[in-house]
Amino acid sequence: VEFGGEGCLSIPGVLVAVERPVWVVLEWIDEQRVEHSERLEGFAARCAQHELDHLDGIVTFQHLDVTARKTAEAEYFVA
Repeated sequence: VEFGGEGCLSIPGVLVAVERPVWVVLEWIDEQRVEHSERLEGFAARCAQHELDHLDGIVTFQHLDVTARKTAEAEYFVA
């Protein structure tokens, strides 16, 4: 697990430190109903987790503690 800077097109102009696993296994079924599984590391793992968060209705601010979230929100709403 490591902290890394994440930006988001849903929250433009704000970069926050989000803690995420450095690797994940992504499993999916394609349009031909073929099952796939791939280990993702580094940036690819972070991107996959970020996008899966969106599917669950989660944005980067929700990964922050109260103080960091208030700071990030203030930065976003001022910009």
